[in-house]
Amino acid sequence: MIKFEPYDTVEGIVVHRDDVDFSTFYLLPPQQPTIQVDDNGNPLFKFIKYTLPIDRPDGRKGGGYVAFSVSFTTPPAKVEAIKEKLQERVNQEAAQKGINPAPPVKIAPINYTAGTSRINITKENNLFVEKVFDAGKPSLYGNNVAAYSLELTPEGATFFESALQGKGGSVVVVYELTFEAKLPPLQAIATFNSSAFYSYVQDINVEERLCSEDDYKETLTEIMRRSESQDVKIIKGSSKVDPKTLDEVRSWAQQALTSAVERLMIQALPVENPEEARKWYKEEDIEDVRREVMRHQVSTFSFKYTEDMIIEKPIAPQGPVLNITNMVDKDGNPIKWEDYSQTIDLNDPFFQQVNVSVQVSAPFDQLPISSVEVRLKYNGLPMDVIGSEINGEFRFTSVDQVARFASFRVEGQNTYTYSYQVNFKGAARAFQSEEKAMDISEGTLQVNVDDTGILLVDVAPGDLNFDQVKQVQVVLQYQDQQNGVDLIEQQYIMTPTERSFQFLNVIYAKRSQPFRYQCKYFMKDGKEFQMDMKESHSKRLYINDPFSNTKRIGVRAAGDLENEIANIFVDLKYTDEKNQYTQETSLSLSKTQPFFDWSFPVIDENIGKVIYSGSIVYKDGTIEPIPETETTSSTPLIGEDIQDRLSIFITAEALNFTQVKLVSLQMKYSDPINNILERKAFVFSSARPKDQLWNLKLKDKTVINYEWAATYIMNDDTQKLVGPVTTDSMNLLLTSPA
Repeated sequence: MIKFEPYDTVEGIVVHRDDVDFSTFYLLPPQQPTIQVDDNGNPLFKFIKYTLPIDRPDGRKGGGYVAFSVSFTTPPAKVEAIKEKLQERVNQEAAQKGINPAPPVKIAPINYTAGTSRINITKENNLFVEKVFDAGKPSLYGNNVAAYSLELTPEGATFFESALQGKGGSVVVVYELTFEAKLPPLQAIATFNSSAFYSYVQDINVEERLCSEDDYKETLTEIMRRSESQDVKIIKGSSKVDPKTLDEVRSWAQQALTSAVERLMIQALPVENPEEARKWYKEEDIEDVRREVMRHQVSTFSFKYTEDMIIEKPIAPQGPVLNITNMVDKDGNPIKWEDYSQTIDLNDPFFQQVNVSVQVSAPFDQLPISSVEVRLKYNGLPMDVIGSEINGEFRFTSVDQVARFASFRVEGQNTYTYSYQVNFKGAARAFQSEEKAMDISEGTLQVNVDDTGILLVDVAPGDLNFDQVKQVQVVLQYQDQQNGVDLIEQQYIMTPTERSFQFLNVIYAKRSQPFRYQCKYFMKDGKEFQMDMKESHSKRLYINDPFSNTKRIGVRAAGDLENEIANIFVDLKYTDEKNQYTQETSLSLSKTQPFFDWSFPVIDENIGKVIYSGSIVYKDGTIEPIPETETTSSTPLIGEDIQDRLSIFITAEALNFTQVKLVSLQMKYSDPINNILERKAFVFSSARPKDQLWNLKLKDKTVINYEWAATYIMNDDTQKLVGPVTTDSMNLLLTSPA
């Protein structure tokens, strides 16, 4: 596997080294793409200028056409010069390691996982360009060939005829490629935390006046807080990691974090309308109202990459492609513009043609493919192959080949059809694709490796720690009954010396189903861990450490930490019974730390259970135990389990204070199942006739019965008892006793 950090720059070429074999190197081609050439050094380039316009339905006129292919590779002569210099270094290292003879230097191809290619001429219907035909991505194999063709306006034909000659270049090609590489000794940790808090308290107090307007007092408190933070930390594991590598890893981590943050941003919390509480006074004549609302939302994200883990490293080689007049053929003769340009009378049948460029994106030298025969038809007849004596068919034997098909345009025929046959090395049977139709506006056709009847999966270690793992048994399966592919199963053993292999089979059908794989880890301490069967559509499978998965539990406090709760002490335990694996931690939640994220390595993040217990310590000194509870949530709320609130309005308006001197009211609420017992006393007199409100927290919203008893002290100092009375009424009206 290629190392993330560059080894050196040799002959102007950036060189990376293999993480295992000290004699294997990888070359990043020059930053400037070049026009592709054939075996004779002739550029694959053609410029055509129209002498008469083409009538179009929209009235626009065409004036020219240019087609060319661009490659992104290191010139062979420079590769040999680099190998010579690298061989000197390998010889020295081999002598230091006691290896004789020294192994020869090997230049391995870089396996690009994804890529795009584009030119700076992308806007259609402008002054110079009417249409751009572009596959949008290079071949990703061999010389990374990308084919382009432009249909030009009359002004564009004149402009490019001049701009494409002389020194320099006018067409800028931008490649965006990624390849997988192993991290050096460092850790990349990225975190994002976002929280939004909203608190709303509204108090309405009314003092009644007999001879004047009532005294009305309203207090409104509204608090909104929002905070967001993100952090990227790169921790060096060795002093040998250079600053440039650190900057590259930091840039990659920041980009990955930014992409995740866009999905996790918290939306604005809704606010309350004070008119809702005012209605209670205006419409219900409730004189004392208190309304409290609290909302809290938290969003977090984190990832951690460590040494030997594999990440996708992006590169973006770009620059103007040198004009062909700056090039020479293989004999050193300058390329002449007139050999690759042409002026054509528009009445020529060429302008009534359908043109298609065809590529096969498959590494022929690495697969059991002998050749791919691509056939194109238009109007039921084979299309001409430009530069070939065989019509309708082109035989591909290399990823770098580009074939150009053309036919005269027939009015009303707006599609062409294609099919292909894949011939395999040493096999009589071939794979024949079905015939498919394409719109003639699709001027570029690309046959990919998954379409060639080959099943290919590269298997290699990811962040596997062979200091702990003795070996890994990997079972791979593939089946596609619909297309006649019976079950294929192969087993491989991955060890520190046998690290990479290929799940390679000829299936004589397009790869349309996921492959299945299962890993069994044999640890050096004698333990064994077997994973469940998984599926993947990837072309590469990396076997990671059995503990490479991370489970995150975001613990959030439930309850009033501002006024009632001092601390919530929590004990958490994760148990994976299948693999006899446990993790434990303890934490404390409070006003200053209302949440805590517990992250720990697991074998399989989809199995195992999390159990918590603890206690709630209130500010009045009371303690409430939290029973042992299993949670399936990744963000459990731990603390007070408040299901609802019960508000009992007590009024003394019906009391006759000419008979009653004082009333002592005793209230009691109990929920034995949830260990709740609440008591409160209220006193009413002529000096204290004010209505009262008793608020209760419910852990079971169906238990709403409460008990009350009243002691009446009459004006003659006698006492009368009423109750106890059990009721569920939310309005308690006290009346004078009989």
